[in-house]
Amino acid sequence: MFFSTPSPSRADDNTFPPSVRSVFVAGWGEEQFAVSRRIHRFVESSSRAHVPNKYLFESLRGEAMFMQQSPGVEQAAEIGSGILLKANDAVDPVVLAREFTQSVNERLVLVKVVSGDTHEEVDAISLVKLFPRVSTVPGNLISGGNWLQRPLPFPLVNVAAEEMSNIRHIFAYGTLRHDDTSGASWTRPFNEDMESESAVVRGVSLYLQTYPIVLIPRHEEHANQGVVGCAVTCHNDELFSQKLALTDKIEGSPSLYRRGVVRAETQTGKIVLAFIYYRGFQQIGGDEFRFMRSRIDSGNFLRRGAAFEFFTTNTNQ
Repeated sequence: MFFSTPSPSRADDNTFPPSVRSVFVAGWGEEQFAVSRRIHRFVESSSRAHVPNKYLFESLRGEAMFMQQSPGVEQAAEIGSGILLKANDAVDPVVLAREFTQSVNERLVLVKVVSGDTHEEVDAISLVKLFPRVSTVPGNLISGGNWLQRPLPFPLVNVAAEEMSNIRHIFAYGTLRHDDTSGASWTRPFNEDMESESAVVRGVSLYLQTYPIVLIPRHEEHANQGVVGCAVTCHNDELFSQKLALTDKIEGSPSLYRRGVVRAETQTGKIVLAFIYYRGFQQIGGDEFRFMRSRIDSGNFLRRGAAFEFFTTNTNQ
């Protein structure tokens, strides 16, 4: 995480006041916190917080950067925010902060953030790189100020193998949706004992080639405003593993559809990491232009039109 000026107080590790028990995380640290059960064991509570008078940018290297107000920015964006974590008694907050290390060049500093719960200014430990003042914007402004809700030029999330088992959602956008009316034999068995919430995944497009296909875009111009579907989950680890194995079989993964991880935004505004079944451009074959004409512009399989005919003899979505 970058700050545009050396405003955070410098401090060597383990020299922070003992009263400071909070850690401020933004950028890829938020992604890590979303999937790491081990880190959650060290956290007593978490809430949104923002950095006063600074806006959030995504640098050209894909890192979070907080910058001071600049002409025109204050009319175009909200103040940059992150997650404020309160360490529990079982862990040193310095150790908790170090869990989010991405580079040997990062150091711990003391920053002041405003808690989203209490609206009070809070001292927190943050892992940052101090960045010199810049005269031009070195990246893309995140207009909403929230890293997890920024527009995504590439939708797949890179999740470490050891954290993959912590993902507890499947994004259903076609015949796996609980409200689909195509008549697929697997729709009901998949959704049995599962919870489903309306959700959208941005940065991807939906196509129809006998069965619905989410295509990971090779170029940004191929992506529409998102694909509408459902974030499906359950609280039983064994059951979820069984459902994931079932969907792998239904989707012919990994040979036909590939399984990846995306951010799904639910109807309540929550961002969850979810498995998605998709195809890449190299898998569609044939005339790419003709394939692109099959795009469902609404991104909603239920609004595909009356011309669609479902073939129950095929076992793939």
